Amino acid sequence: MLPRGFEEARAQSEGDPAPRATLELTIDARLQAMVERELALGVQKARAEAGTAILLDPHSGAVLALANVPTYDPNAPGLADPTRRRNRSVTDPVEPGSTFKAFTFAAALEEGAVSIDDVIDCENGAYRVGRRTVHDHHRYELLRIPEILQFSSNIGTLKIARALGRDRLSEYLRGFGFGRPTAIDLPHESAGIMRPHDRWADIDFANISFGQGIGVTPIQLAAAFGAIANGGVLYQPYVLQRAVDAGGNVLLDWDRTERRAASRRVVGRETAFAVSDMLELVVTEGTGKNGAIAGVRVAGKTGTAQKVDPETKRYADQRLASFIGFAPADDPALVTVVLIDNPQGIKYGGVVAAPVFREITERALAHLGRRPRIPAPALPVLPVAQHATVERIEPVPPGGVPSFLGASLRRALELARREGLRVDVRGTGFVREQEPPAGTPLGEHAAVALWLEPTT
Repeated sequence: MLPRGFEEARAQSEGDPAPRATLELTIDARLQAMVERELALGVQKARAEAGTAILLDPHSGAVLALANVPTYDPNAPGLADPTRRRNRSVTDPVEPGSTFKAFTFAAALEEGAVSIDDVIDCENGAYRVGRRTVHDHHRYELLRIPEILQFSSNIGTLKIARALGRDRLSEYLRGFGFGRPTAIDLPHESAGIMRPHDRWADIDFANISFGQGIGVTPIQLAAAFGAIANGGVLYQPYVLQRAVDAGGNVLLDWDRTERRAASRRVVGRETAFAVSDMLELVVTEGTGKNGAIAGVRVAGKTGTAQKVDPETKRYADQRLASFIGFAPADDPALVTVVLIDNPQGIKYGGVVAAPVFREITERALAHLGRRPRIPAPALPVLPVAQHATVERIEPVPPGGVPSFLGASLRRALELARREGLRVDVRGTGFVREQEPPAGTPLGEHAAVALWLEPTT
């Protein structure tokens, strides 16, 4: 459904050669030009067929930039092939791949089906589901919940989904806006493809949990990631900010009349922040390192989805590489979506799409005044009370317990393993407290308790 006043404004502007209404869009012209340029360069570098990029304000749903490659000259649309005139961001459902895992995690954490400290057996990289086998790209055994997202384990994700149940997973996915139009004020929007959960076979349930066997549009992904970024509220995306007729009468003012009605809470703030922390680990220590921006905390997720051959209806060698994230992670200003369709050579989202995400997001933050002008070569060591995000592991005292303060979960576990310490972990994020303190003499059966807090 289009916003109130849009049809009237459009009719007036189309019915009279002299415009009788002024339409103010959310699109930022400078950001739009930059996104078009960076996306085109990314598609060209990957020798890909197509690409889509979106910049979204997660606190309102306003679309700041939206680009598609290949594109066309809107002044001469009749000269372009119809495939170039499609607004792929709203018309083309795609299988999202591992970017979709964020929503499975959010649903399971919100419902208490799993907790941050749970450990899941990832079956050394291969797991039977009926007559099929689900694989991971690397062989993992025991992983904690944040590590499953960090290393993008399909097997760990499907086990999380099983703990939640297919009916509740379906409910949350629809809550995040999948399987229905976002109602963005752009024509020909697709609802995507999401079958009722009572028609999911076991392998369908597994595949959907990690982003295969479901069709979503890029704009749906942008809005859904916006909900994780802003603390759990899904906003309807939009491009028409304000419409005023020739007499000065306001036909539409989104902020005043539409915004509150076009939003709904999907998950609680604690759940959204927990998933955000895990997505930040994806960038700092996992598959999304190429999306990192010096001096800025970034949360994001890589995706590399197999594409279905339209003739054989089977998965083919073609891939959709993607990276979706938001920054700054501690106070999000932007959600950035980058999809690269059928790249040649290296096909992984973390290699193909993440660098495009980085360039777009870094330049957009600078344009908005949210980017440090001169990034320091290394972040300063902060007091623990300020939730330092820099690992500052002190030298190990001879024969004593090392300092874990400021360490990420993975770094702390590696250090404990190296020193032969048993470890009891509480919470997620970075180490705030430890017991016993650093320097305590190591006993025969030494153990250390660590308390972690989110990096917010």
